[in-house]
Amino acid sequence: MTVMMKKIVLSDPSTPVLTEFSQVISDIIQAAHCYFGEVTYYNEKTKNLLQRIVLSLQGKGLFHWATEEYVKSFSAPSEVLGSDGLNYTCYLGHTSSAVTKPVTGANWTRYWYEGGEGGVAWATDTAYTATGDFLPDSDTLEIQHARIRYANEDYPVQLISEFTYNELPDKQITGRPTNLYFSDKITPRVFLYPQPDTNSVEDYLLILKRTRKLKNIAGDEALLEDFKEVWALALIKSLAYHLALQRVKAYNLDLNWVLILKKDADEAILNARQSKVIKTIQRKEG
Repeated sequence: MTVMMKKIVLSDPSTPVLTEFSQVISDIIQAAHCYFGEVTYYNEKTKNLLQRIVLSLQGKGLFHWATEEYVKSFSAPSEVLGSDGLNYTCYLGHTSSAVTKPVTGANWTRYWYEGGEGGVAWATDTAYTATGDFLPDSDTLEIQHARIRYANEDYPVQLISEFTYNELPDKQITGRPTNLYFSDKITPRVFLYPQPDTNSVEDYLLILKRTRKLKNIAGDEALLEDFKEVWALALIKSLAYHLALQRVKAYNLDLNWVLILKKDADEAILNARQSKVIKTIQRKEG
């Protein structure tokens, strides 16, 4: 196959640009291949290259982010019968094992308190849930603010640190939640204090404003709906530069032009980083 070469000056209005963003991966790849006048442009190797570029940026602490509302409803907590025949209610979600069984397990008090009236037989290797903690979507990076809705009225929920949450007394207390701690260690997890009271738990709605990280772009035609135009342009130019590196010898490319591609890609990434589309996430340990 003969490939027609067309060196596009980066300031040239004909430079491929996505002017609207309802694009798929193939559109970004096509735009990058247009720098070389290539008509056969979409293949698995190029898609994998684009994926590596995205992962490289993530490795440098850059995450594309979207701010959105996340609504959480509640259901009654798990209740079981303890080895003493009494009823126990779960106040910390977990997968059961011998050490969590009330009341013979060594750590049962961390997960259960005596109370309730609908207990069933306890079983090992079972997911038991509480009203005071839950796992949000795994792509959640941070919680910006929260409120709890009850009887058609919204009440503010204060975001607190891990230290403050750990200092709160008696995690078994129930009522209308007033505090929220978001743990981003390994698996994102939300803790509420007090826990939604069981008598009206289904009447509560927790409304979070959260930021989430870049969606996986592995699918052949997966929509990149998270990307805004400024970030799409940065990906196109970065991909064009990396494609050029692969084609220097085959196409006898001018190395100065390749360097211009790199400079243009770096500037596009910088512009995206300085925009409101890209956010640097700095995680604080402890």
